[in-house]
Amino acid sequence: MDDIDKNFIKAIIEKLKERLERNLSKEEFNTFSMLRSGIAYEMILDFISDQDKSKKEIQSYVQNVVNENKKTTHNNV
Repeated sequence: MDDIDKNFIKAIIEKLKERLERNLSKEEFNTFSMLRSGIAYEMILDFISDQDKSKKEIQSYVQNVVNENKKTTHNNV
């Protein structure tokens, strides 16, 4: 993992905590700490930083990403 990945992951985690007004669960933290492409990081940050999105919409997004990660992870085992 290089500095770009570390910086994006840190920014995503911090923005999620801010928007959700809570700490992330272990599963959420692990899901959003995964390595991704630069475009994927940007898309995540753009979505969760959008001030037009409600806390409920952000929570729903987080849950959907976690659920999708579970499917992908289980299919790779």
